[in-house]
Amino acid sequence: MTTQWQKKLDKKGIQVYTAKHPTSPYDRYKAIMEVEGALSHYVALLQDVENYKNWMHTTVTSKLIKQSSVVDNIAYISTRAFPAKDRDYYAKITLHQNDDHSVVSSWNCCNDYPINTSCIRLRDFSSTVKLLPNNQKNRIVFIFEGHADPGGIVPHTIVNRFLIDIPFNTLLRARKMVGDGKYSDPVSYIEDYATT
Repeated sequence: MTTQWQKKLDKKGIQVYTAKHPTSPYDRYKAIMEVEGALSHYVALLQDVENYKNWMHTTVTSKLIKQSSVVDNIAYISTRAFPAKDRDYYAKITLHQNDDHSVVSSWNCCNDYPINTSCIRLRDFSSTVKLLPNNQKNRIVFIFEGHADPGGIVPHTIVNRFLIDIPFNTLLRARKMVGDGKYSDPVSYIEDYATT
Protein backbone atom coordinates (compact mmCIF):
# COMPACT_ATOMS: atom_id res chain seq x y z
CA MET A 1 0.00 0.00 0.00
CA THR A 2 1.41 3.37 -1.07
CA THR A 3 1.65 6.08 1.58
CA GLN A 4 -0.38 9.16 0.67
CA TRP A 5 1.78 12.06 1.86
CA GLN A 6 0.24 15.52 2.09
CA LYS A 7 2.47 18.58 2.05
CA LYS A 8 1.78 20.75 5.10
CA LEU A 9 4.66 23.24 4.98
CA ASP A 10 7.25 24.52 2.51
CA LYS A 11 9.46 27.07 4.24
CA LYS A 12 13.16 27.96 4.42
CA GLY A 13 14.05 25.14 2.04
CA ILE A 14 12.29 22.50 4.16
CA GLN A 15 9.17 20.61 3.10
CA VAL A 16 7.06 18.85 5.74
CA TYR A 17 4.51 16.15 4.96
CA THR A 18 2.10 14.07 7.04
CA ALA A 19 0.27 10.84 6.26
CA LYS A 20 -2.26 8.61 7.96
CA HIS A 21 -0.79 5.64 9.80
CA PRO A 22 -2.41 2.29 8.90
CA THR A 23 -2.89 1.14 12.51
CA SER A 24 -2.65 4.29 14.66
CA PRO A 25 -4.70 7.49 15.00
CA TYR A 26 -1.40 9.42 15.20
CA ASP A 27 -0.12 10.54 11.81
CA ARG A 28 3.29 9.84 10.35
CA TYR A 29 5.57 12.76 9.48
CA LYS A 30 8.29 13.38 6.93
CA ALA A 31 10.52 16.39 6.35
CA ILE A 32 12.91 16.92 3.45
CA MET A 33 15.64 19.46 2.79
CA GLU A 34 18.55 19.71 0.37
CA VAL A 35 21.82 20.94 1.85
CA GLU A 36 25.37 21.55 0.72
CA GLY A 37 28.06 19.53 2.46
CA ALA A 38 29.63 16.16 3.02
CA LEU A 39 27.75 13.06 4.12
CA SER A 40 30.23 12.53 6.95
CA HIS A 41 29.37 15.92 8.48
CA TYR A 42 25.71 14.94 8.84
CA VAL A 43 26.62 11.43 9.97
CA ALA A 44 28.78 12.95 12.72
CA LEU A 45 25.77 15.01 13.80
CA LEU A 46 23.52 11.93 13.90
CA GLN A 47 26.09 9.93 15.88
CA ASP A 48 26.63 12.62 18.54
CA VAL A 49 23.90 11.43 20.90
CA GLU A 50 24.82 13.76 23.75
CA ASN A 51 24.18 16.76 21.48
CA TYR A 52 20.66 15.77 20.35
CA LYS A 53 19.17 18.07 22.97
CA ASN A 54 20.68 21.05 21.13
CA TRP A 55 19.09 20.43 17.74
CA MET A 56 16.24 17.91 18.01
CA HIS A 57 13.07 19.89 18.64
CA THR A 58 11.53 19.43 22.13
CA THR A 59 14.42 17.19 23.29
CA VAL A 60 15.46 17.95 26.87
CA THR A 61 17.83 15.09 27.69
CA SER A 62 19.94 12.91 25.41
CA LYS A 63 22.38 10.36 26.81
CA LEU A 64 24.40 7.56 25.27
CA ILE A 65 23.59 4.45 27.33
CA LYS A 66 25.39 1.72 25.40
CA GLN A 67 27.63 1.59 22.35
CA SER A 68 28.00 -1.83 20.75
CA SER A 69 29.91 -0.30 17.83
CA VAL A 70 30.30 3.12 16.20
CA VAL A 71 27.12 2.42 14.21
CA ASP A 72 25.03 0.65 16.89
CA ASN A 73 23.97 2.61 19.98
CA ILE A 74 21.35 2.71 22.72
CA ALA A 75 20.26 6.21 23.75
CA TYR A 76 17.99 7.63 26.42
CA ILE A 77 15.96 10.65 25.31
CA SER A 78 13.37 12.76 27.10
CA THR A 79 11.18 15.33 25.39
CA ARG A 80 9.15 18.32 26.54
CA ALA A 81 5.42 17.93 26.00
CA PHE A 82 4.08 21.03 27.81
CA PRO A 83 1.38 21.42 29.00
CA ALA A 84 1.19 17.61 29.12
CA LYS A 85 3.65 15.44 31.04
CA ASP A 86 7.09 15.01 29.48
CA ARG A 87 7.79 11.86 27.45
CA ASP A 88 10.87 9.67 27.35
CA TYR A 89 12.16 6.59 25.54
CA TYR A 90 15.16 4.39 24.97
CA ALA A 91 16.10 4.00 21.33
CA LYS A 92 18.29 1.57 19.49
CA ILE A 93 20.05 3.68 16.87
CA THR A 94 21.74 1.96 13.96
CA LEU A 95 23.46 3.43 10.93
CA HIS A 96 24.66 1.96 7.65
CA GLN A 97 25.85 3.13 4.26
CA ASN A 98 24.52 1.55 1.07
CA ASP A 99 26.40 0.78 -2.13
CA ASP A 100 25.00 3.97 -3.72
CA HIS A 101 26.62 5.96 -0.84
CA SER A 102 23.28 6.83 0.74
CA VAL A 103 23.21 6.61 4.53
CA VAL A 104 20.31 5.36 6.66
CA SER A 105 20.01 5.92 10.41
CA SER A 106 17.16 4.02 12.07
CA TRP A 107 15.69 4.57 15.54
CA ASN A 108 13.46 2.05 17.27
CA CYS A 109 12.08 1.82 20.81
CA CYS A 110 13.76 -0.42 23.36
CA ASN A 111 11.16 -1.28 25.98
CA ASP A 112 13.29 -3.28 28.42
CA TYR A 113 14.74 -0.36 30.39
CA PRO A 114 13.59 1.05 33.76
CA ILE A 115 10.68 3.50 33.85
CA ASN A 116 11.30 7.12 34.85
CA THR A 117 8.15 8.00 36.80
CA SER A 118 8.53 11.72 36.05
CA CYS A 119 7.83 11.01 32.35
CA ILE A 120 5.40 8.99 30.27
CA ARG A 121 7.31 6.26 28.43
CA LEU A 122 6.93 6.11 24.66
CA ARG A 123 6.53 2.46 23.70
CA ASP A 124 5.63 2.89 20.05
CA PHE A 125 8.21 5.04 18.30
CA SER A 126 10.26 4.72 15.14
CA SER A 127 12.22 7.17 13.06
CA THR A 128 14.52 7.10 10.07
CA VAL A 129 16.96 9.61 8.65
CA LYS A 130 18.11 9.11 5.07
CA LEU A 131 21.01 11.05 3.58
CA LEU A 132 21.01 10.86 -0.22
CA PRO A 133 24.09 12.30 -1.97
CA ASN A 134 23.90 14.25 -5.21
CA ASN A 135 27.43 13.90 -6.54
CA GLN A 136 27.00 16.38 -9.36
CA LYS A 137 26.11 19.25 -7.04
CA ASN A 138 27.99 18.21 -3.86
CA ARG A 139 24.66 18.37 -2.10
CA ILE A 140 22.68 16.01 0.11
CA VAL A 141 18.97 15.34 0.39
CA PHE A 142 18.16 14.94 4.10
CA ILE A 143 14.93 13.02 4.79
CA PHE A 144 13.59 12.69 8.33
CA GLU A 145 10.59 10.39 8.73
CA GLY A 146 8.87 8.94 11.75
CA HIS A 147 5.88 8.02 13.86
CA ALA A 148 5.16 7.97 17.59
CA ASP A 149 2.29 7.16 19.87
CA PRO A 150 2.77 9.66 22.73
CA GLY A 151 0.86 7.56 25.24
CA GLY A 152 -1.17 9.15 28.02
CA ILE A 153 -4.48 10.81 27.27
CA VAL A 154 -3.53 13.49 24.72
CA PRO A 155 -6.12 13.41 21.90
CA HIS A 156 -4.71 12.42 18.51
CA THR A 157 -6.27 15.52 16.91
CA ILE A 158 -4.04 17.75 19.06
CA VAL A 159 -0.92 15.66 18.52
CA ASN A 160 -1.44 15.59 14.75
CA ARG A 161 -1.86 19.37 14.68
CA PHE A 162 1.63 19.87 16.13
CA LEU A 163 3.41 17.26 14.01
CA ILE A 164 4.72 19.87 11.60
CA ASP A 165 6.78 21.77 14.19
CA ILE A 166 8.95 18.84 15.29
CA PRO A 167 10.45 17.80 11.94
CA PHE A 168 10.64 21.37 10.63
CA ASN A 169 12.56 22.75 13.60
CA THR A 170 14.72 19.64 13.87
CA LEU A 171 15.93 19.98 10.27
CA LEU A 172 16.36 23.73 10.62
CA ARG A 173 18.64 23.25 13.64
CA ALA A 174 20.50 20.31 12.07
CA ARG A 175 21.38 22.45 9.05
CA LYS A 176 22.59 25.30 11.25
CA MET A 177 24.61 22.99 13.50
CA VAL A 178 26.51 21.49 10.56
CA GLY A 179 26.72 24.86 8.79
CA ASP A 180 28.39 26.37 11.85
CA GLY A 181 31.29 23.94 11.37
CA LYS A 182 30.89 21.84 14.52
CA TYR A 183 31.07 18.63 12.48
CA SER A 184 33.69 19.46 9.87
CA ASP A 185 36.03 16.52 10.53
CA PRO A 186 35.73 13.45 8.28
CA VAL A 187 34.16 10.25 9.63
CA SER A 188 36.40 7.25 8.93
CA TYR A 189 33.63 4.72 8.33
CA ILE A 190 31.71 6.85 5.81
CA GLU A 191 32.64 7.25 2.15
CA ASP A 192 31.42 10.69 1.17
CA TYR A 193 31.02 10.40 -2.60
CA ALA A 194 31.65 7.94 -5.40
CA THR A 195 34.97 8.55 -7.12
CA THR A 196 34.32 6.48 -10.25
